[in-house]
Amino acid sequence: MLTALAVAIPVGLLRADPAPPVAAPAPVPLGCPERGPGQPRNAGPGLAEALVPFAPEDGLICSYDVWGAEVGGLTGVARLTASELRSLLAALDSPDRASPALCTSELGYPFAVQVRGAGRLVTLRLEPYGCGIVTNGARTVLAADSKDLLRDLGDRARSRSRCPARLDRPPGVPPGGGVVDNGVRQVTNKALVRELAG
Repeated sequence: MLTALAVAIPVGLLRADPAPPVAAPAPVPLGCPERGPGQPRNAGPGLAEALVPFAPEDGLICSYDVWGAEVGGLTGVARLTASELRSLLAALDSPDRASPALCTSELGYPFAVQVRGAGRLVTLRLEPYGCGIVTNGARTVLAADSKDLLRDLGDRARSRSRCPARLDRPPGVPPGGGVVDNGVRQVTNKALVRELAG
């Protein structure tokens, strides 16, 4: 004969365990590559529509030595705040930016800006000369009218160079060759331009 057995279980014991807390994504590390970027290789959505398709949190300016047409080793790093990055991107990536009527030919050094935000990292290559090319690898803008802004940005990282006494060389001048003014002293490109203009 079967006997039914009734067991009373308190309702509180029937509830499922609370869900474990969701871990925040690991922060994306900032760090300048040891060698300057050729064409940046960024990944993720929105890169064809905007240089940086997310709200920036912070970033780095990375300056590099130049050997002729080759971008060489890292020479300087400077930090950028979210506010500085928003201003920079607003100036460079505006939808009404017109193509330059004329691209000049002057000396300059390409450099990189890394931008971090929304769990992503985007590296930009900036050329503060010629047409003022700025690219994330998928989107390219010509910022010829903002070359002074680009030069100042690159100089900010170079001024924090690991070798502060390093001479900025124009492309094609070998290390130690420098720019010689009246055969006596070496001067930087900026100082030479100021002296020739003044």
